[in-house]
Amino acid sequence: MQKFLGVWGAENAHKEPLRRVNPELVDTVSLARADGLIKEKGKASFTLSEKGDRFLALIGVDFELLKAEKKFLARIRPLTATGMWERLGAVHATSERAGDSA
Repeated sequence: MQKFLGVWGAENAHKEPLRRVNPELVDTVSLARADGLIKEKGKASFTLSEKGDRFLALIGVDFELLKAEKKFLARIRPLTATGMWERLGAVHATSERAGDSA
């Protein structure tokens, strides 16, 4: 979490892709999708599903439950897609063509 927060708060954070800082994020999003907690909103954005909303409400009732995670998320609020891309930069897929040398 500390490395992520360091990149999140850095002036030129976009120079280091988020997936390199926190590779577990891709796995977390995949698991949340598979469990039906989130649904795709656009090409690269997600929103909570009804199930996700109910789960969030249950988590919010118990202050001690996921306390460290709640504290972490509070540090990066507000968390919007636009704000994330501004702080971390867009992640672009790259491909190497056969025969290209690095």
